[in-house]
Amino acid sequence: MSTINYFLKFFWLVGLLSACQMTPVEDLSRASSLPSSPSSTLTSTLAKTEPSQSQPQAIFSQLLPKLKAQTELPIRLPAYIPESDGSLTIYAILETANVSKYEIQLAFTEDCNGASVCRLGSTSAEAIAPKSSVLTGEAVALANGITGYFTDATCGANCSDATLTWEQNSVRYTVGIKAGKVTTLVKMANSAISASVSLANAGD
Repeated sequence: MSTINYFLKFFWLVGLLSACQMTPVEDLSRASSLPSSPSSTLTSTLAKTEPSQSQPQAIFSQLLPKLKAQTELPIRLPAYIPESDGSLTIYAILETANVSKYEIQLAFTEDCNGASVCRLGSTSAEAIAPKSSVLTGEAVALANGITGYFTDATCGANCSDATLTWEQNSVRYTVGIKAGKVTTLVKMANSAISASVSLANAGD
């Protein structure tokens, strides 16, 4: 009788172990056939809808009517602005605008007032006058055969803007980024020189 009980227990254990081994395999095969989770679908959707480099035009949209009303210069605004990929909000603040000059501050807050902690850079234009100084700095090649002049930032307690200036159609244009690299400013300047965002004041 004890021998029979022994074999019954043996076969019961074998059956139990077989059942335990099969369950994970079946679960895994089912899991591999399940659709992706909602979170992965959401991530994919967000990746497809990230802002493009055309987004910087929205930065200037609110001030553009006022700028057009106050200056006679051809308005050239960069289509490329660093840090404007959607992770941070960039504001354009019209600091100066008259018949022959305009200056726009680029900042991380609406009321930056040029403070280093919230300043990103600037873009400006000024009519070339007979007494205008000669451009200086490191000469760099820009779009349309234009030569620009790069001036590096200076840093102490804070860093100033690195700037890139060029002349086009009797107007001197400048873009600046706080402690910016020359490659960044060249890209920014080229987007203002040759992109469709170059805006003539008249008739627009």
